[in-house]
Amino acid sequence: MRRAGAVLAIGAVLGACEGDGADAARDAAAAPAADGAPATTDAASADGTSPPVDGAPSLPRTWRAERVLSRDDGLRGPDGLIVEGGARLFLANEVGGNVLVVDVDRRTTEVRLPAGAGGLRNPEEVAVGPNGALYVSDDAAVAVFRSAPGAPLEAVLDRDDGLVSPEGIAVGADGTLFVADEKAHVLMSLRPGAREAVTLATEEDGVFAPESLAVGRDGTLYATDDRRGGVLAVDPEGRPRQFLDADTLALPESVAVDVHGDLWFADNGGAATVQRFSTAGERLEVIEVPVATGALAGLAVLADGRVVVSVSQRDVADEIWVLTPEVSR
Repeated sequence: MRRAGAVLAIGAVLGACEGDGADAARDAAAAPAADGAPATTDAASADGTSPPVDGAPSLPRTWRAERVLSRDDGLRGPDGLIVEGGARLFLANEVGGNVLVVDVDRRTTEVRLPAGAGGLRNPEEVAVGPNGALYVSDDAAVAVFRSAPGAPLEAVLDRDDGLVSPEGIAVGADGTLFVADEKAHVLMSLRPGAREAVTLATEEDGVFAPESLAVGRDGTLYATDDRRGGVLAVDPEGRPRQFLDADTLALPESVAVDVHGDLWFADNGGAATVQRFSTAGERLEVIEVPVATGALAGLAVLADGRVVVSVSQRDVADEIWVLTPEVSR
């Protein structure tokens, strides 16, 4: 299915836009145009004085936001995203009960895992292993599934392994599967060939409501908390620490790592924003996304630097947006 999107020019800011002009810009972005698409507007751009990190682009940058997919394309509660390759991504289509492949350049969707396949009910998050296997977390089925090339969908972890509400998942370079269990308040891992998962961090280590996971280039695991706020990190030796506190990221919904090793977060605390941080915890960019507060869900960063976010707001919007850097100097 294919749909034309609306285009918005937005600013990359460090901190929120100030003044009545910025408020008007946000209001205009949220207002529907005559054809049902969001109106086009420009937002203010503030200074960005942080130096490039590990090959990352310098600041400031201006971003263009475009809605590329919607309910007309089969989106129903779009949630977790992971890059398959190029402009193609896997999407956990939670309310639809299936996993889609979305192509943000062609603006198409196709079903990768149909609803009900192998016990799939309400997929939350997706991850891809080094061997090309697709992993899917499903808190309704209380399981993490794996779809290996040429093999049927199978549950690799379920209630018998202690799962209560599996949410975020990620796969390390060595094939280790990481799982965040929101209601059990734990982070766990399952190494290739292992029969039992190992607990990495618990509530005593600062785990409360882990939502999304990503593995950094050095093997550090990052876990967002979309209820208490902040981000927890577990280093390759298994030592947990607070990476960002709730004052820095109030309600981080999802996390992704780009090709430079920088960390990206979709944050629903206040205005809907996508924020970039260095691995040292330095905030490098804040991009205000012209969608409703609380609507950001999944996040992925393409190799070409574009940022893809899923937007889910019950009875209002089910969308995929692409944020494209327009200026880098």
